[in-house]
Amino acid sequence: MGGSIALSIVLSGCSGWKINTSIGDTYLMAVGEGELLRSEAMLVVMDYKGQYEKYNTELGGNDFWNETDPDGRTYGDKVKNDFIWEELTALTALNGMAAQDGVSLTTEEEKKAEEAGKAYFSTLSEEEKDYTGADEKTAVSLMKKYKLAQKEIDFCVEGDEMEVSDEETRVMEIQVIYLTDESWANQAYERVQNGEDFATVASQMSSDPQVTYTVSRGELNPSVENAVFQLESGEISPIIKAEQDFYIIKCLNDFDVSLSEENRTRILESKIYGAWAQEMSEYISENPVYVNDWSWDAIDLEYVNGVDNDNLYSIYQEYLQEN
Repeated sequence: MGGSIALSIVLSGCSGWKINTSIGDTYLMAVGEGELLRSEAMLVVMDYKGQYEKYNTELGGNDFWNETDPDGRTYGDKVKNDFIWEELTALTALNGMAAQDGVSLTTEEEKKAEEAGKAYFSTLSEEEKDYTGADEKTAVSLMKKYKLAQKEIDFCVEGDEMEVSDEETRVMEIQVIYLTDESWANQAYERVQNGEDFATVASQMSSDPQVTYTVSRGELNPSVENAVFQLESGEISPIIKAEQDFYIIKCLNDFDVSLSEENRTRILESKIYGAWAQEMSEYISENPVYVNDWSWDAIDLEYVNGVDNDNLYSIYQEYLQEN
């Protein structure tokens, strides 16, 4: 499946597109031909709320929503106006883009979305139904919108070059001796060249208490990276000078297969995100985000006993996520 819509979606700068207006009490948001009901949005709000509360209450309580950062902004305000706002904006805009591009659900996808919506709605308590104002029809409609958004993402990236090379994804395991004194670096290098155990020398001489690292492209100082990624398993680098620092590197594994595959997935997702986010940005520049300001302002993230359902995305994945 080409990129995830669900909880992980983050779109920097979406809040700059917001236009407060009155679009009727039923709707929370509209972007072009994309529309989002308030009750649909509240299901997403509740899912975020449930996930954050389950995580934070395990750490020691449910008063975290009102905790403030150094700028006086509450945790609840940040989650609502950054993460939830961005998710809802993307969902609505992608549905508008789908209408413009002629992207639609197949009969089978409609059926699966209906099954998913009904399955999800059956997990809601009466308190959660009251909190969201949602009925079964709302849950089904939301599942269809998420699936349509995903299809529009696939449409946006179709035909784009999304290959990722082994060299781009390669993750290495290395040991490092880091020093700020050149004479000490020379001593350390002489010891490892004479056959002393690299990790032992590192633990005795390195200014960095950590010896072993996994690294990928783009994480190191360029001069260090160039030297490191030329090493093969078992090789030790010469002394590498980077500004005022000195490094001696031993390569333990020049291609960690498992970590490299994980890195491949991250890089590919980043490329996919970049492709469709750019198209969405252009769409929103021509179709501003209209939001029912009264409905949006009325959303308040706070602990409500019995309202913590976080099954939305797991059920979406069960019924509608492609492998």
